[in-house]
Amino acid sequence: MAVRWVGALVMVAGLGCSSGSFDVAEGDAGDEGGAVDDTTAPGPEDGVDTRADEDGATADTGATDDTGADALADTLADTFAVDAPDGDAGDGGATTDVGADATDARADVTDAGAPDTCVKNACGGCTALAHAPESICGRCGAGRWKCSGGDAVVCEDPFTGPLPGSACGTCSTLLRICAPDGKSAVCPGDDHNGCGGCSAVSPAKDTVCGTCGSGKYVCDGTTATRCADPVTTPASGTACGTCGLDKYVCATDKLSTSCSGNTHNGCGGCTTLTNLPGKVCGKCSSGKYECDPSNKNATVCNDPVPTTSPPPGSACGSCGTLKIQCATDGRSTYCPGNDLNGCGGCVVLPNPPLTACGICLTSTYTCDGTNATYCTKLDDRTIGDETFYATATTQVSAATEGAPGTATELLAFTMQRTGAITAISLGLQYKVELSEYDAAVTFRLLKGTSPATATVIGTTSVLGSTFAAGSIHKIVFPTTEIVPKGARIWIELTKSEPYMEVYVLGGPATGPAHLGVWNKIGTAWTEVTTLDPYLRVWGNGCY
Repeated sequence: MAVRWVGALVMVAGLGCSSGSFDVAEGDAGDEGGAVDDTTAPGPEDGVDTRADEDGATADTGATDDTGADALADTLADTFAVDAPDGDAGDGGATTDVGADATDARADVTDAGAPDTCVKNACGGCTALAHAPESICGRCGAGRWKCSGGDAVVCEDPFTGPLPGSACGTCSTLLRICAPDGKSAVCPGDDHNGCGGCSAVSPAKDTVCGTCGSGKYVCDGTTATRCADPVTTPASGTACGTCGLDKYVCATDKLSTSCSGNTHNGCGGCTTLTNLPGKVCGKCSSGKYECDPSNKNATVCNDPVPTTSPPPGSACGSCGTLKIQCATDGRSTYCPGNDLNGCGGCVVLPNPPLTACGICLTSTYTCDGTNATYCTKLDDRTIGDETFYATATTQVSAATEGAPGTATELLAFTMQRTGAITAISLGLQYKVELSEYDAAVTFRLLKGTSPATATVIGTTSVLGSTFAAGSIHKIVFPTTEIVPKGARIWIELTKSEPYMEVYVLGGPATGPAHLGVWNKIGTAWTEVTTLDPYLRVWGNGCY
């Protein structure tokens, strides 16, 4: 079906516009009654329009081109026609406008021209711009790209003056750089030597100099410098003072120097003194050195101790064994006493007179001439006894059976006095089973911290029948060695028959220290009671 825009054609014809035109395709039928020859939809005969016009005219034959208004109408018809998919022309045939309307339509379509497809740039034109308007440009970036018509831009740069990178400075060794505003190029400094010249100067201008470091090098023409020092006094470090031992030093403001002092030997001289004034001296270190009034290079000791007094440390006394000492005030010396011994001699006595002696220290040493002593009584012991526990009413041991000669009980005590043991008294009870004869009990005294390491100091044996009544019995020993106070003594009971039993009697502890009772159980001694046996020790001791 072909659609024809008649109204548009009439408008174009009415306006009289003919600025646009369409070329008629070759091979199209000419007149209103002609058919549009679409190359994509051929008719029954190739190149020949066989369709009838709407006004009933006979279809054109052949491929003759139309001219004039008919050709324009055919062109518009071809342009705006929609061909059917099967290649038939129009809607059952070509529809053709008649008369002036068809002519106006052709003229209107021809004047319309091609559709406008331009994409506008930032300057309003259709050409792509090389730079965006208002973007940075120029020698130092201070310029901006501006539109020049619709299709071009130009750089508007405010820069003036010498270019960046051009030589500058007094000596032309520097290069200009862009100014901060980008509108000019400036020299980054000056390249002269500080004195207006181009050759190097040494030391450089403004280098610190001078005696106290307060001066600076200044220009001496354009090619040299000199030190301008405000200090006019002697240089720092120069010797000064009476003896030349001091040095000039810089003032706090570094504008002058002065002598650090006036050092001398303390007496106004320049010779080094062996003993400076005020140094301690003298026999008792109570004097002091003073300047010699007649010599600025010497001192003398002012000692309050008379020169005739013997110096401290010198020998004195009848035997010459003492030493001279200084008095408390340091103004004199003296011998501290007499060095004779207690018997009037000069030999040192190992035991001076009246020193305690004897076993019990109740005797004293006495003089034997002027250089010896002796003890008036070496053995000053006395015969006596001491009761440790007076109670003997309770059995405090469990006598054990064992082979003959086996120790079965131990009693222990600590010596309260130094002395030799002669006898002990114990509370004992004796019993023999399955035996009709008397058996012996052996007693041994041992000294040591334990039964295993103790040594025997006394032994005696007594018939068991003596203890049958169960009472206190005195067992006499040959006099033992002298046992010191505090020594541990063990009393060992050994039976001679397997079936005999000896019980130790005692009671609650009433003595100076716990004694204890041990039984032999197996191979070890074990304490069997917290009660204590009756015990009384007899001897020749320090009572």
